Amino acid sequence: MKLFTRKFSSIIILILISVSTACSHTEKKVEEKIASEPKINNSAELGSEAHFLIESNSGFTAEQREKLFALQQETHLKLTKLREESLKIRMLLIEEVTGENYSGKELAVVKNKLKKNEDEKLQTYFHAIHKANDILGRKSERQKRIDFMSDFIGMHDRF
Repeated sequence: MKLFTRKFSSIIILILISVSTACSHTEKKVEEKIASEPKINNSAELGSEAHFLIESNSGFTAEQREKLFALQQETHLKLTKLREESLKIRMLLIEEVTGENYSGKELAVVKNKLKKNEDEKLQTYFHAIHKANDILGRKSERQKRIDFMSDFIGMHDRF
């Protein structure tokens, strides 16, 4: 049992070291890609570019394109609603800070609502990415790790 624990610990340490090394390289690569992206002025430009990229990718099937366009539309509608709500909350935030009847408690509630709105926007993006990967038949890194660990645990059961 001690031998297994040592081997398991060694494997985990090696995995963590390789992941941290890969992360720093990957982070640099992503930063370079971000820097090379052209300026997008608004969400309409972003949507237009996304539509073009989906339409022009010869590796997508007609069904994948249709599903990706539907996902793009669904995501756009949800984000538009959240942006509109965010603007209202931010306006209220400004009014609370500059108003004569300042209330720290109300300000805290408004700030919390803004945070929840921003979190929901992020979750909407992440959900769209997950759905797009499903449509394209890709597994997320998280799912790959889960599969790897399931396989590893399954191997342990065989001994």
